Amino acid sequence: MLGAVLPGLATAAPAVEGPRVLILHSYTPDFSWTRDLHAGILSMLDTPEVRARYRVEYLDAKHHDTPAYRARLLELFREKYRTTPFDGIIVTDNHALELVARHRAELFPRTPVVACGINDRASIPAGTDDLYSIIENPAHTATLTAALRQNPGTRKIFVLVDDTLSGQSIRQHFLEQVRPLVDRVAIEVLPVQTRDQLVRFARERTQGELLYLLVYFQDGAGQVFTAEEIPRLIAASAPVPVYVAWDFQLDPAAVGGGVTSALG
Repeated sequence: MLGAVLPGLATAAPAVEGPRVLILHSYTPDFSWTRDLHAGILSMLDTPEVRARYRVEYLDAKHHDTPAYRARLLELFREKYRTTPFDGIIVTDNHALELVARHRAELFPRTPVVACGINDRASIPAGTDDLYSIIENPAHTATLTAALRQNPGTRKIFVLVDDTLSGQSIRQHFLEQVRPLVDRVAIEVLPVQTRDQLVRFARERTQGELLYLLVYFQDGAGQVFTAEEIPRLIAASAPVPVYVAWDFQLDPAAVGGGVTSALG
């Protein structure tokens, strides 16, 4: 798919050299989601038909996302790439898309861009109509409908999500998607908690309640976690079923549903 949406990628340069591609990740390789996306990208770029010459950058946005940090990143990219043209750019997740959207004219003029792992259409920056974006579409309604069918006595579903850029977008998309369920069950999105508060809340749940975990990369105290840490803690602590939305959250004690995967 990436070869199809980066026009001329496989033929933009002589076959002996291959096209020049910049891969710009929002996060770092310690996130399994990023590792899976990267593996999928390389499975296309490393084929004999493409044999791309690629550079890789990690923004580390889960750990550092202040205006000062972003300004330093921009200066670094100006220094590294002002004389390095690319035949295509692949960005993963929203932070990298934001950076490219804001500074593309300066850093990467007239360069084709593909964005994947984007939370929803509403989170795509303005002025990016010529970018090809692959949108995540988590099956929240289908998952919770299945959860209610599997747990017929459910009175309330508590939803856990962080307040990062991704979390805000995912929360909004979730609320829009589950409107058809509000007449069937009470749904409450919890305010952001610390790690210990999350564990305590999970332990205090009682029969007739469910937990639905969206993403929790950063807690209310600013502590950053890998994609798997909070799901594992919640699933191990809760005496009630815990449902998740992404495959990297799956745990022996957590229930899936229509989970979203970086590998499709």
